Amino acid sequence: YAGNPEAWGVPDFLPGGFANGGFEAGDASPEGWEPAQNDDQHRLTWEPSGGRDGSRGAKAEVPAGAPATWVQWRQDGIPVVPGHTYEVRGWVRAEDVAGSAGWYVHVNGEQPQLINQTLSAGQGTFEWKQIATSFTAPPDARTATLGTVLHGSGRAWFDDAEFVEVGAPAALQASVGAIERLDLRIQDLDRIKPEPDFLN
Repeated sequence: YAGNPEAWGVPDFLPGGFANGGFEAGDASPEGWEPAQNDDQHRLTWEPSGGRDGSRGAKAEVPAGAPATWVQWRQDGIPVVPGHTYEVRGWVRAEDVAGSAGWYVHVNGEQPQLINQTLSAGQGTFEWKQIATSFTAPPDARTATLGTVLHGSGRAWFDDAEFVEVGAPAALQASVGAIERLDLRIQDLDRIKPEPDFLN
């Protein structure tokens, strides 16, 4: 790639898999997440101190009387392997929620929503609560979508989502070996005798 302005970026820098579950990374919006079904009555914001322990987090807010929709922050295209089992976990806090606040996961293949699970943390007002589910990807599964749920009205905050394969081996393993030392010595150049064709 050096000196070739037409070379494409190397694949190592392309996104892959679930990322930024804590909503910490990003500039104008949380990296990897996109808002959906939001409008003037169904507002989605990225809060600088709205997460657990004062960290960054996502928020959904819907005034009373507004129509219930699936307003959400979501992350699409999470790769899954057929037959493998995954666990989804996420935290949610609510204030005056009439309806349901939580998370959802969809698993997609040739057909959308081969799996459609909603993880409801309930309604009303409650402090940070973790909810979780697990699923085994169907034979024709390809990707998953993970998103937040505020179906109804009120305010809900979201943070620290996880999407992990159950029983998956560690991607990397490291071990520490014995310390090795090399002693470098300067040799007498007159003792070096190159082959006859060394300079050819």
